[in-house]
Amino acid sequence: MFLLIGMIQRGFIMKSTKRGLVLIPKSRFPKPSPDALVINGQTQWGTFDTALSKINLLDSENPLGTKFPKFLKPFRLKEWEAFQIDSEDYFVLGAIYQTNVASLNILSLWDKKKNTLQTWQSYARPSQLVMADNLIESVNHLSTSNSSLWFHNQLKKGLCRIEGRFKGKNKDKPNFSLNCLLTSCSKPSVVSMPLGKNRGLYTHKEVFNISGSMQIGVEKITFTDSNLAIIDDHKGFYPYKLHYDWITGMETHENGDVLAFNLTKNQVIKPVEYNENLLWLNGERHPLPPVQFEHQMDGTWHIRDDIGYVDLVMKPEQHLIIKNDFIVSKIDYHAPFGTFSGTLKDQMGKPHQVKCAYGMGENKTYRL
Repeated sequence: MFLLIGMIQRGFIMKSTKRGLVLIPKSRFPKPSPDALVINGQTQWGTFDTALSKINLLDSENPLGTKFPKFLKPFRLKEWEAFQIDSEDYFVLGAIYQTNVASLNILSLWDKKKNTLQTWQSYARPSQLVMADNLIESVNHLSTSNSSLWFHNQLKKGLCRIEGRFKGKNKDKPNFSLNCLLTSCSKPSVVSMPLGKNRGLYTHKEVFNISGSMQIGVEKITFTDSNLAIIDDHKGFYPYKLHYDWITGMETHENGDVLAFNLTKNQVIKPVEYNENLLWLNGERHPLPPVQFEHQMDGTWHIRDDIGYVDLVMKPEQHLIIKNDFIVSKIDYHAPFGTFSGTLKDQMGKPHQVKCAYGMGENKTYRL
């Protein structure tokens, strides 16, 4: 008992399994944020407690190896800022995305009642996308003739304003616009993980209350106090052959508890020490172990870990699919939208039911 208490006090969770004692190490618990993500050429690893003031991955020394030409380093950095909104009748995904080969504006709208999915997307030159090196006081945006997305980030104050405009084609895909203010209702998940020696992957995710509105054709939807949103900021030196599985979801229980989660299996090395898996419960962060994704024959996804902290089933209702196959690049992207049910445990091992959380996932394979 005294050993268990001591381990918890030092930032560990201990659970007995058939394989022995399993630990969630101290690196999975937040520590003070450094002045910059890269210091003297070296990427700082770990989980941090606040938004980073300087996300300078391009300053890292030889993240792609000593033989890789330094002038090509910017072309291997992938970046995006995305959001998910869960309202009574709609679930929304929006993102600006940079591969340094092309930039992308994308917005997907899942109508829960009609069970329909509409997607607007516009490609642009890499130079048209503006991505800042922090979320504390910055603007990330991409504008084309058919679309625009603007993120006005003030995450030190817990605020982010999102403005969007997408031009429609007909009544089946009308004009779409969005103007909303996100106000943080959780502690952030800020994580820096190694994809290799000094090869960094950074992500900042946070849960928000939302106010404002969106308009679909002539229909205007005003957000309410019970609606939730998540911001997802991401930068990384992914390998040429990229693959990951990822899910996120959120719900408010009848007793007022707000539950949200983020789970992924990617190409990070040492995933026990460094991963972004997290349960938010009423704004508090609870780190979760590495997980496995099983894509079942009936279309459902089963997500679980080895020690019983994660046991979720996703039931997809709609799918966004993007496929391109060129000589030097390939995109195979599946993004299901649907509901989650199951159990997640907090850092003390107490189970919490996921009853009917709305959310989405990604099964992404790139050669890019």
